[in-house]
Amino acid sequence: MRKSIYVLLVAVTLVCSNLALAQTLTPIKVQINWHHQFQFAGFYAAIQQGYYRDVGLDVEISKWQPGIKVIDEVVSQRAQFGVGYSSVIANYAKGMPIKLVMTAFQYSPMVLLSHSPIGSLKEFSGKSVMHDENLQIMSLLDKARNQTTEPFIQVPPTGNLQDFIDNKVDLYGAYLTNEPPRLDRMGVDYHIVDPKAFGIQSYGDFIFTSEQVAQSKPEMVEDFKDATIKGWHYALEHQAEVVDYIVQHYPVSKDRQALLDEALRTKDVVKYGDLPVGSFYKEKLINTALEAKLAGLMTDYEFQNLNIDNFIYKRDAVLFTKDELEFIAKNPVIKLANDIDWEPFEYIDEQGAYKGIAADFFALISQRTGLQIEYVTDKTWAQVVNMAKQGELDAYSCAVSTPGRREYMAFTEAYLKFPMVIASTMQLGFVNDYKVLMDRKVAVVKGYWSDEYLSIRYPGMELVRFDSLKDALIALSNGEVDVYSGNLASIVYAVKKYGLTNIHVVGQLEETFDLAIGVNHSKPELFSIMQKALASISNEQRQAIYNHWLGLRVVKEVDYSEMFKLVAPLVLIIVLLMAFLALLIYHRGKKHEYLQTVYELSLASIISPKDFRIKWLSQSYRELAGITDKTDKVECFLYDFERIELNDLMQIRQQLLKGETVCRELTARSLSGNSYTVEARFSALKDWRNRLQAILVTRHDITDKKKIQSLAITDELTGLFNRRHFNEMLQQQVEHCRAQGCNLCAAMLDIDYFKQVNDNYGHLTGDEVLAKIAKVIDVNFSRANDMVFRVGGEEFFILSTDCNIAHFEKYAAQLVNGIEALSIKNHTAPNKAVTVSMGIKCYHADDLANAEEIYTSTDKLLYQAKQQGRNQAVIFSRK
Repeated sequence: MRKSIYVLLVAVTLVCSNLALAQTLTPIKVQINWHHQFQFAGFYAAIQQGYYRDVGLDVEISKWQPGIKVIDEVVSQRAQFGVGYSSVIANYAKGMPIKLVMTAFQYSPMVLLSHSPIGSLKEFSGKSVMHDENLQIMSLLDKARNQTTEPFIQVPPTGNLQDFIDNKVDLYGAYLTNEPPRLDRMGVDYHIVDPKAFGIQSYGDFIFTSEQVAQSKPEMVEDFKDATIKGWHYALEHQAEVVDYIVQHYPVSKDRQALLDEALRTKDVVKYGDLPVGSFYKEKLINTALEAKLAGLMTDYEFQNLNIDNFIYKRDAVLFTKDELEFIAKNPVIKLANDIDWEPFEYIDEQGAYKGIAADFFALISQRTGLQIEYVTDKTWAQVVNMAKQGELDAYSCAVSTPGRREYMAFTEAYLKFPMVIASTMQLGFVNDYKVLMDRKVAVVKGYWSDEYLSIRYPGMELVRFDSLKDALIALSNGEVDVYSGNLASIVYAVKKYGLTNIHVVGQLEETFDLAIGVNHSKPELFSIMQKALASISNEQRQAIYNHWLGLRVVKEVDYSEMFKLVAPLVLIIVLLMAFLALLIYHRGKKHEYLQTVYELSLASIISPKDFRIKWLSQSYRELAGITDKTDKVECFLYDFERIELNDLMQIRQQLLKGETVCRELTARSLSGNSYTVEARFSALKDWRNRLQAILVTRHDITDKKKIQSLAITDELTGLFNRRHFNEMLQQQVEHCRAQGCNLCAAMLDIDYFKQVNDNYGHLTGDEVLAKIAKVIDVNFSRANDMVFRVGGEEFFILSTDCNIAHFEKYAAQLVNGIEALSIKNHTAPNKAVTVSMGIKCYHADDLANAEEIYTSTDKLLYQAKQQGRNQAVIFSRK
């Protein structure tokens, strides 16, 4: 009995110890970029051997699934670390806040498999290449394109190695550690075309984290990196043991022997020579970035502005001290003293979200610090100032460092500078001194810097204080005050927004609004954190924010006189626009009656003109879109339900402001999964001052009509356009090219001896052959200006507008070789494989023929190709 009690106590003690240990571990997720296999053995071994637990980490390897984007998982912090291809360097160049921690592979194992040795890129001429747009392969093909005498044919990947074994393609994209061992086991001969042999150097499997994690938890990042490297050392020395662990604990798609074969080859790419596991060199990363640029993954501007040093995680480059990091950990939420109505600097939108220039800056600060920002949503600026004085709010988001505020706040360096100006509806002449306004009513916003400044410097001035900029400017527009004193940018923005066209800038003062972040004196650590975070925001990021909100270039030394010159024509333009809009007021009564009628139409909804949020839905539209009462409680936008771009909505809004009614054909998928198409009509709902208050959208369900139209123009077997649509589009494309002055190229293609395919293999196989060839044609001619038709049983037609004639002729001709390279069986044909013949003719903009002549000419050229022996292309000669 005592022994049983003792055993029970020991068991309970062990369980409690394990629970206590689990509670002290930091949970970490690693998002991998492929299925579980030895490629990620460093992680598995570190888990198996307890290396992560030894440093206080509870690591979980998140399963990869199609559609998962590793970089999104990391930036959103659903995962703390991710494994990415070398193309993540292009993501960083485009602004993704990530840091490179280590590289698992010292070189990328991506190669091409070939049936015969290839010593020169010239030998790519005319060959078919199956790949999945990997950076290394794209860079290799980019180099080959400049050396080949004949274009190569790119074939979409099937993921089936059998396509290479059956000689359906000449070159096959593969992982050196994966497909070659499988071919060895099957006894299949192959040769490897390694991008490294042609000067394409790149690391493989970049392990990266978010900038926020790197800055806020540097010790954890270091511990994770060290434990992962230890895991790789163990995995490479105990391959069979780690393979067995993977098989037992994770869902794998390979058998044990395949994993062992992979492990044997993986060792060579993880530990290369004397290079330490996980290490990398800056110069090689720069070369990878260059390859990404050449492959079209980043622009010249992005490459020129790429800072590799900032991309690399460095423990000594962490922004914050230990005390600052402790402050962040203990104070994860910062209460912001912000203005709710001071566009474009900061404001609260209709959904209660914090927006504006300052909001964008604080979004970046949040990324760098890990701090959550809590902002004010329902207080006037005067109330916010009082709360900040009482210590209820931690920091001003965007304020001038005045003597009064400095009594309770410490201010960073200014990150925005704009001149103080005078606005009025009166013709006062140019005002450059406040003394001339001593007999005028001067409007200011309570608590703004202009209020404090004028109260101290000009105590006798009659100041009229308002709760918001909007209230102040409306009072000015209505003649309740004589002038308004404030920030140039906010005045111009508000005048445009509220249509106060009688307000203009009449003066500029030497004083400027130097806007900075203010931090409560009781939190010195927060002040240094804000100062450092603000300083870490690059000039490019600052410029992007300025451009977005102001549409002008801001430099460190602002030329205020030039800025002021911009205001006069801007106001003039606004006045002219309002004069034009005034003409529409005559039709207002009629418009109102029309809108009342429209409200009764079915499938109607009302949306906000500001951000296109849905404000009201008719019952009929709810039923069409599958919107339930539960869904209705969630904030939704028009583009959440119907396929329409934000830019298109903004253009519609502009048309509505001009008094137009806009129609669009929209496709969508209901919440129940059913697709539908509507003909939508957008109408403006305006207030008594002719200001756009809402947008009315009425719809006519044309789903059945569109299905019938689609069936009418699509070939059911191949999915290409059919002969009926060809007959319509050929003439339309000719007229389009004539109007636009662009080239037009045409090619007619016919499958050789196709009747024998049907006779020898059956019509089902014949249909499969048609579908395969159609897919290859469609993939190789997939530009927006390309159209591919099935115009007969085994006949296809290609139309391309605004194209390079020489390139079209070359690639169309080489399509013949590419289809032959697929090696689709036709044993009674001369080549024992399915081939095609083609006629090609291109027209310059100044020698376009009519539709009938184009079709007849290409048909004759196709006939000529068949007469000359088939399996060839005949191109019209202009000599």
